[in-house]
Amino acid sequence: MLYYTIKKIKSYSDNLIESKSKLEISEKKYKLAYTNANLYRDIFTHDVGNSLQKFLLLFEIIQEYIDPTKRQASIELYNSFHSQIYRGTELIKNVGILSRSELDSPSDSYVNIIKILNEVIEEIRRSFGKENVKINIKSENKDLPIKANKYLKYVFTNLINNGLIHNNNFSKEILINVMEVTNKDKLAKIEINDNGIGFSDDVRIFFEDLLNSKNEFNYRSGLGFFVVKRILSSLNGKISIKSELTVGTSITVMLPIKKE
Repeated sequence: MLYYTIKKIKSYSDNLIESKSKLEISEKKYKLAYTNANLYRDIFTHDVGNSLQKFLLLFEIIQEYIDPTKRQASIELYNSFHSQIYRGTELIKNVGILSRSELDSPSDSYVNIIKILNEVIEEIRRSFGKENVKINIKSENKDLPIKANKYLKYVFTNLINNGLIHNNNFSKEILINVMEVTNKDKLAKIEINDNGIGFSDDVRIFFEDLLNSKNEFNYRSGLGFFVVKRILSSLNGKISIKSELTVGTSITVMLPIKKE
């Protein structure tokens, strides 16, 4: 009886050791697959993104050699070309950000919102090159420390770029109002106003529904907006939209201010 008991225990022990070994092998394979997936993602987003930017730079160079009498048609073609490249680069960027597991991680970091906005504006001005783009910030408080992570710049880059891309005016204008408001807590209110084409009521309702939706599948036609919402949610932030067709759009972002 004792012999069979010992034999049974040994059998369980051997099975346990074998299972542990298989688990360790499986874990190593998972880590390798995860590392490779991140590597391929980074290579893809970097290389394809660079290729699209080179196309845009090449087109800007070509414009210098175009007959001045055909300059207006060239500008229209450039704007269309720029818009499509922007859509391509944003799609790549969105997929790259969404694939990162830390996207929804809470943050305890704070940064000056004015500093973030100035950095974003400078990058956008460079990307639009010779286009007539005017972006201004209006704020009485130059030091508003808000909750942030490394993806916050993407939020404002996306929102400001959309106000410029969907804009048929010769002079594309963005006015950003930044202020401190008090509800239950102190919040930074960032209003991004553009003079673009605006939304019809149907489109406005579509975006309002997206804001209230918890189903990721509903964002299949608004991937950038989905990324923005996820980033803001991880920072306890909120976003709302107002728009009038042919007049423009106003997007409001609310983010917690650092408690003193």
